[in-house]
Amino acid sequence: MELKNNIKNVLSIVPKKPGVYLFKDLKGRIIYVGKAKNLLERIRSYFLSGETISFVNHPISFFTGKINTLDFIVTDNEIEALILESSLIKKNRPKYNIHLKDDKSYPYIAFMESEQFPRVFITRNRNIKGARYFGPYTNVKSIKETLEVLRKVFQIRDCRKSKPGKIKNSVCLNYHINLCSAPCMGKISGQDYKKNVGYIKMFF
Repeated sequence: MELKNNIKNVLSIVPKKPGVYLFKDLKGRIIYVGKAKNLLERIRSYFLSGETISFVNHPISFFTGKINTLDFIVTDNEIEALILESSLIKKNRPKYNIHLKDDKSYPYIAFMESEQFPRVFITRNRNIKGARYFGPYTNVKSIKETLEVLRKVFQIRDCRKSKPGKIKNSVCLNYHINLCSAPCMGKISGQDYKKNVGYIKMFF
């Protein structure tokens, strides 16, 4: 949908639902991807008025004037929006999602494949023994939120020990609140645990 002199009409068809929005340039190239709990509120927040393309107090203000069209994709929930945003950024590498050039400043997702019950975490250290890396990722907030959601879904441990201990022969708090499958206490087999870790890899 072309935005020039048409912002009010465009906003009139944007729903108040979760989803992902894409800003494109004159050549139809995706230059920015964002997610939202409420697409209408989020997209409308970029514009000072309904007449001109004006950005106020937004981190993407540096590409004012380069946006020609807006597209959006509605999702069933915020989790799907998080995952879709991450996927679209990875696939398209939009210019203004990756405007910094030095990959050294970007975090990676590390999968500790050498561990009995692999950990999955965000790091900027590329020299961790036994780790397999995915990335780098420029949208730090988004990747943190995505990993947090995936941990909840697949109940991957987030304790920092390479070999989780059996403290007082009982499961940890995270198990009781459904944030960990407690592999160290035999609540899930090592094979099934690693299968869940594999599912997480598919998102990166």
